[in-house]
Amino acid sequence: MSLAGKIFSVLAFILAVFYVGITTALVSMQDNYRTQLAKAEQKHVKTVEQKDGLIADWEHKHNAIDKEARLIDGKNRMLAAENQELRSEWAEANALTTVQRNIIADQDQEIKRLDAQVDSYRTNFMDANADIKRLGGVIAGLEGDKKALIGARDTFQERLTACEKDRDNALKEIEKLTEDVTRYVALLSDLREQRPDIYAELIRKDIIEPKKAIRGKVTAVDQKLGLVVINAGQRNDVRKGYQFIVFRGNKYVGKVVIDEVFPDVSAAHYSRPDMAADVEVGDDVTTKLAVDF
Repeated sequence: MSLAGKIFSVLAFILAVFYVGITTALVSMQDNYRTQLAKAEQKHVKTVEQKDGLIADWEHKHNAIDKEARLIDGKNRMLAAENQELRSEWAEANALTTVQRNIIADQDQEIKRLDAQVDSYRTNFMDANADIKRLGGVIAGLEGDKKALIGARDTFQERLTACEKDRDNALKEIEKLTEDVTRYVALLSDLREQRPDIYAELIRKDIIEPKKAIRGKVTAVDQKLGLVVINAGQRNDVRKGYQFIVFRGNKYVGKVVIDEVFPDVSAAHYSRPDMAADVEVGDDVTTKLAVDF
């Protein structure tokens, strides 16, 4: 064998060993990536959709690395064929060697880039885990708020049911009161016609001066019978015999006297001849004039 042939053989052997080393390193790196990916999939199978997206992205990048590795294998096979040709032509061998060195340098840069991407993916993966834990805390807090709101809703429903019962009872009491007041007004009318002196004395004694100003509004009225219902009752310290002044805006309407008192409403009567105008629903009432309507 000539000297040139020996040189070609040595160069071919060196290149073959160098390429085998590169291929082994890439395959080892590929196995490491696969092992890391398998562990990550086992640890995070039951994570949320965001983590699944990160794992899917990781698999996409891993497939890209496999594709690049297959491309490198193809290039290595091409280089092996070119090494056969280098044995016959020295000039072509030098040119091909230079080209292959450049390719190796590019592959080193690509490996460094892939390592940086792997580090970036690992950092993003850790950040995603932290976000998942934080979201878990937020979800737990929202669950607590939900339970509290459900309890408040149930409590409100119970109170609403109780209020509806009280309203029904109040309506029944008002109906009964209307009947009693009707009879009472009829008796007062007869008394006024037959004994006006006793009537005046009775009305005067029934009027009681309250200790503090009480105000409200007319919620119902029977102008024919002179009956009035106001939205103030026992809870507002209203008592039987209290006298309320009735206003409509800045207009004086007249006075009404309380006949019956309930927890939240009261029933009163008035004499139409003594009124400046008929009482209407929505009129303001007060026990004292020093009240801001």
